[in-house]
Amino acid sequence: MPLSPAEQDQWNDFACISRALMKLAEVRGQPISQENYCALFRPLFPQNQFGGLHISSVAIITGRLGFGRSFNVLRRYEGVLERHQNGQSILVSSEIHLAANRADIFGHCTVLRDMTAADFHLHDVHRDFVVADWDGKLCTAIVIG
Repeated sequence: MPLSPAEQDQWNDFACISRALMKLAEVRGQPISQENYCALFRPLFPQNQFGGLHISSVAIITGRLGFGRSFNVLRRYEGVLERHQNGQSILVSSEIHLAANRADIFGHCTVLRDMTAADFHLHDVHRDFVVADWDGKLCTAIVIG
């Protein structure tokens, strides 16, 4: 069933973790539509934040999507880089706006696309980040599996 206009507005405002998990499914060759995702996980969405998730729901969703039920949260860049080099799937959560010249609080979550000792790249943010941005943007990794 398609989303109502109110649900779509809330999805646009609150569903970055959900969108990141859907992108991760696509990257892993198991795409899921927004309609199917919402049908499966609607009970996990907080009231008045359709599509939003509590971090505790990530393991439930990754388990149902076949990615495993465990995840680790890491802050240290070198630790995240090691997990990335080992082929683990990683979501990146930031507390500071990801635009280059912004320092205001604006939480976001997306998929880590690539990472080296010098820089990292996120799926839906079209700019390059250097290592210092990891701390500057208050990034945290959610390592799946």
